[in-house]
Order: sequence, then C-alpha cells, then structure tokens
Amino acid sequence: MKKKLFPVVLALALLAFILIVPFDVCRNGFFYEVPPVEEVPTDGAVSLQKGTSVDFVPAAKYLSGFVVMFEDIPDNYSGEITVSLYDASQNLVDTVTVSGNTLKSGQWFGIYLNSSVKKIEPMSVVFLSSGADAPGLIREVETMRASETQASEIMIGYAYAESTFTPYEKAFFSMLLLGALAFLASVYTENKKAASLKRIALFLVLTTVLAWNYTYNTIDKSNTTFDTFQKDSEALVTDVITAKQEGLALNKYGLGTIKDQYLEPYEAQFGLHGKLFRHIADNKIWPVQNEHLNFLCSVLTAVVFTSMVFLLNKKYGALYAACFYLTFWLSPWVVNFARNLYWLEFTWFAPMLVGLYCSMDVTSQKRRLFCYALTFSTILVKCLCGYEYISSIMMGLVAFLVFDFFAAATKNRKEQWLIARTIIILGLVALAGFFTAIVMHAGIRSNGSILEGIKTIYEGDVLRRTSGGQINDFSAIYYESFNASAWEVICKYFTFSTEIITGIRGNLFPLLSITPLVLFAYEYKNQKLDWVLVSQYLYFMLTAVSWFALAKSHSYIHTHMNFVLWYFGFVQICIYITVKHLKDYIELRESRP
Repeated sequence: MKKKLFPVVLALALLAFILIVPFDVCRNGFFYEVPPVEEVPTDGAVSLQKGTSVDFVPAAKYLSGFVVMFEDIPDNYSGEITVSLYDASQNLVDTVTVSGNTLKSGQWFGIYLNSSVKKIEPMSVVFLSSGADAPGLIREVETMRASETQASEIMIGYAYAESTFTPYEKAFFSMLLLGALAFLASVYTENKKAASLKRIALFLVLTTVLAWNYTYNTIDKSNTTFDTFQKDSEALVTDVITAKQEGLALNKYGLGTIKDQYLEPYEAQFGLHGKLFRHIADNKIWPVQNEHLNFLCSVLTAVVFTSMVFLLNKKYGALYAACFYLTFWLSPWVVNFARNLYWLEFTWFAPMLVGLYCSMDVTSQKRRLFCYALTFSTILVKCLCGYEYISSIMMGLVAFLVFDFFAAATKNRKEQWLIARTIIILGLVALAGFFTAIVMHAGIRSNGSILEGIKTIYEGDVLRRTSGGQINDFSAIYYESFNASAWEVICKYFTFSTEIITGIRGNLFPLLSITPLVLFAYEYKNQKLDWVLVSQYLYFMLTAVSWFALAKSHSYIHTHMNFVLWYFGFVQICIYITVKHLKDYIELRESRP
C-alpha cells in the first residue's frame, strides 16, 4: 500500500513545485509606480464625455489594472466610467465598470481588471463616461509619462500583480521539497538506501534553515544591523560590478570604489571575488543582481556549516553537533557576515571543514592526499579574497586533528605520530597556499616585480594591521592601535555589544567563558578531568585570540567586526561543555534511587 501511494505523493509534490516555481501561479497585490500627487499639475483635464484612449505596452506580465487621477467630478455624479481593454487586433480583452459615486479627485485612483493580463504586447485602454455630465482625467505631463505609455492624453500608471514568493523563497521551498521527497522515498526503500536518503533529507532541511536565516534574519529581530552590516566593505565588490556594467575602465585589481566615473583600485588585496562576481553578473544568459549573489553566499555558507555539523555528529555525537549548529544558526555575527559579498564567510570555514574531514580517517593515504590538495586550494582562494583572520582560519584547519593528537597520546603512539605528521604537512601546505596568494598579489602590486610587491604589502598592509607600525609611517587614526597592548585588545573582546546567540545576552560572555574552567577544576579535584575537552577549550580560545594578538592594530580598530572570531569554535565548545555537564548531572540524579 505504501509503495502504491508514493507515486501519487511524488506527482502531487512535483505539481506543486511546477505551479509555484516555473508557472508562478501564486501572485497578489496591485503594485504601481507613479509620481507623487503633489508633483502632478492639476490645471487641465481631459473630459470623458466622448472618451479617451491610451496606447501602451505592458512592462511585465500580470497587468492587474491602472491608476488615474480624476478631476472636475460633477456634483452628485451618478453615471459610470467604463474601462475597456483591447489587444493589438482590437479584440476586447476585458471591461470594467466603475460607479460614479466611488470616484475621488486629488489622488491616484485604482481601476482593477477582472483578471491579470499575462501577454506583453501592444494594447489600448479606453475610458468612457455615461450620462450627460462627465468627469475628467488629469492631462498628461510628458516628462512624467510612464515607460509603458505609447500615446496618451491623460496621466496614467500601470499596476501589476507580483509573485507571492521571492526567487529566494522559491529556491528554499524547492530545497525543502527535495528534502521531503528524499524522506518519503526512504520510507519506501530498502534499509541501506533508506539511511542515505534520510541523511540527504536532513542535510537539505538543515541547510535551508540556515540559509533562510542568513538571507532574511528571521530569528533575531534585535539584530538591527543586519540590513546595513559591512555595506561599506561590500561596496568594494559591488562598485566593480557596476563599473563593468557601465563600461568604466577596469584595472588589474578585483576590488575598487567608483569616484567621479573612475574605478579607484583597492590595492590591499588581489580581489579574486570581485573578478569572479563581475563576470557572473555580466553574463548574457540570465541577468544577475547583487541580491542574487548575496543569496548564493548565504547558501554556500549554509552548505559548509551543515557539512561540518554532519561530520561532527559522526565524530563527537549529536549534542556536540547540535551546539555547533545552533551557534551557526543563532549568532548575530555569523548571520551578518554570511551573505556579504566582500567577506565570503564560507571561505573562512572551508579549511576547517577540510581538516575535520581529514580527521575522520587520518589513516587513509588517499584521504590525506585529497585533503592536502583541498587545503592548498581553500587557503589560496581565501587569501586571494582577503587576508583577514588568516591565523584563526589556519588554526581552525588543524583543530580537530590536534584534538585527535591529544586523544591518541595514551592509546596509540603510532597513530599519534601519523596525526602529528599530517598536522605539519597540512600546515606547510596551508602556508604554501598563503604565500602563493602573496606572490600573485605582489605581482600586480608592483607592476611585475614580486620582491618589490612583497615589500610594499609588508610595509603598507602587514605593519598597519599588526603591532609593527610606527606613527611616522601611517595616518594618525592608527596611533592608538599601535600603542595599545595585546592584553588591552583581547580584553575589548570580552564585552559583547550584541547577544552571544539569540536569547543569551552579551554581558554573559565572561560567565560563559569561565564556566568550563570551574567545571574543569571540579572534575580535576574528583580525578575525572577530560583532557581532550580541556584541549578543545584552550585551542578554540587561542584560535580567536591569535588574530586579536597578532593583528593587534586591526583588532583594536575593528571591534564592529572581529567578535565573529569567537565563533571559530570557542562559543560552541563553551556551550557544549556547560550543556553536557548539566545533562550528565540530571542523568546522575535520575539514576539515584
């Protein structure tokens, strides 16, 4: 019986998909664009006694009506206005009758068609009044003519029904539908395939939930910076896209700012993402807007995080994975960065995903070699898109292998040596990717002289962002950051200006950070301390602190951004340790007679 129902459910699901996505049957509203009423001259009207016609071509499908401005409405007017719509062959398409006692002057008045017009072709609409006296319509001002209008005596606007769902919502519904179908298929499939289908279903659902929040910020309405977060940085990408579309002269850098019809290059980075996005946006097949690219970044970030969560569940269990997922989902910092075209948050965590995948079977030579190649690629791409947070990213790359190293210390010395060797090779490969990006950047920074380019990058960018800058070499805005100590900078990042995750206030961050230490002390006293968990806590803390300390000047200035570094594992592990101990305590109490 179940197998017979599956084709029916599949057919219904596909029908729903076809109706909502390609056919776009779900539409609503009466949307139009017209000049403000106060800007429209009202010193002349066209009488509807003999009628007036307008020739036009709809700008889009689903024309749902017109907006006009009535004038000179006779007192106690009881006639009717007949609005007739004709196609190019003068065949009647629709007729609407408007009662005279509903007319209003001094405002835009909507006339609704009986059904939306889907065709985009030349059409005409005729307005005619019944009765001896007739109102008029405001005479057209040529400078205010709607783009659809071909010939007209009157001011007229065109209203359209718009899709109920945005393109991004349709994409999310499609992902959820695929997930639902995969789950349904698992019910009617043999056991081995059923488990795989359920994993696919769960992956699609979890990815959709993350990407939806990264696109719309649905969960945390107190995150008021979402719409404008880092738009100044993102403009370095979007200005390049605009320059390409407007035919401005481009340069060898991928990022820049338009000033007086000139694209001023941003020389601190190679700008791979700017080069890539401008080519995507300039394709001739499908028009791409900046919002489409934001959506793409949201989905890619969600895919990376969900992949990490799946591997963490397999390696450490459901609770550990859940703490990471909830943090990725509910952190205002992670959410704000996720869709940004400049920051490309998924490139930060892709190396960590590679290292985690390597740790799942470090004894496999094929897997290690594959991960070495992925490490080089992900680090190279990240650095070509920007050097920010690179110390934390590289530490994240080997994080889970470091934990395995400590776990193997008392169990398998041979495996521990293999893990240590893998960590070293991954680190060297990551450095190779980093220096390859430096060389590529240096080549364009100094017009071909790599050594001169490296010197320029070091003196102009590295010293400015770290602790090596001198007040004689840089603007006065950097003086305080040069003089600040690493300790002063680190202390800045224990005072959150936002919630840690939705529902947990930022002023609780010091408590969240200290709680694991208290629990560790208690376990040490009772000789139950989990040293692997201690290593995770300390290592994830150092992962964030590495950038605070090494890029001291950058961190001192950019407190509006760098709190995100705590989410390279530290917030997650603090939540996990706290929740795990609470869970263990509850289970212990329940087990007692």
